[in-house]
Amino acid sequence: MKKMKICQALDSIQPAKNNPTLRNELILILAYLLKQSKEFILAHPDQSLSSLQLRHFQFLARRRIQKEPLAYILGGKEFYGNIFQVNQHTLIPRPETEMLVEAALEFIIKLPPQTTATIADIGTGSGCIIISLIKTLQKTTPIFLRNFSFYASDISQKALSVAHTNARRHQIDTIITFLPGHLLVPLLKKKTGLKQSRHLIILANLPYLSSILYQTASPEVKNYEPCQALWGGDDGLSYYRQLFQQIHSFPASIPSKITLFCEISPEQKSTFKKEAYRCFPYSSINFKKDLSGKYRLVNISL
Repeated sequence: MKKMKICQALDSIQPAKNNPTLRNELILILAYLLKQSKEFILAHPDQSLSSLQLRHFQFLARRRIQKEPLAYILGGKEFYGNIFQVNQHTLIPRPETEMLVEAALEFIIKLPPQTTATIADIGTGSGCIIISLIKTLQKTTPIFLRNFSFYASDISQKALSVAHTNARRHQIDTIITFLPGHLLVPLLKKKTGLKQSRHLIILANLPYLSSILYQTASPEVKNYEPCQALWGGDDGLSYYRQLFQQIHSFPASIPSKITLFCEISPEQKSTFKKEAYRCFPYSSINFKKDLSGKYRLVNISL
């Protein structure tokens, strides 16, 4: 295969000629391949690519043209200021999920410093939520790390492996206990951490796409991201109902104070509130809108 300059390689991808978004993504792919920044690629259009580099670039470009998410091609995604490894076994972190981290942090820093608490990230996926939370606490209020226990569960062992890898990358793998299993089941089996804590804080970005939303999702989502991390039953709330039922049936030895932070789809607000009150009639339930003005985050205090 004949060598090409960077500019020629970009121009050789026909679908990108009238598609600025795709061309920008191809620049990011080249930056990834050459282990350079996007700015380097833009500043050196005449640098030659080897035959191997060109073949690899064209292969990755075809994957993107076929609608495979860029995050899977590059092997990572930025979330809360950090890069997290992702693959076909994990959901790709969304910007709106950063709200969940922010809300949990705001709640935690208002707790008395001597509070003992268990923080559980249920359905952790890539681990981006709990890892971002811990890394921020390390920088701002490390005192909480002394009295907190951190757990992350996922029914997918392959997703849990990715989360563990991300924790190692961010040098906090010794802080988090990773547990395979369905929602809170593995944590309830462990029990020790819960008995020693006065407060249980649950972080849950569970699969919440309804059947209609899942069927109408983009090819990038429906054809590549794991269905079990997206689809939440007919109305999207199947996993949240199961989570509520697990909490409702907690034994008396579990901490009396429980706080949940959940991400939902905006149209689920009224149904979610009804289901939550059905299990927890005396709870306090608050909804928060995302930057587009849609209800996205729920805080439940029991």
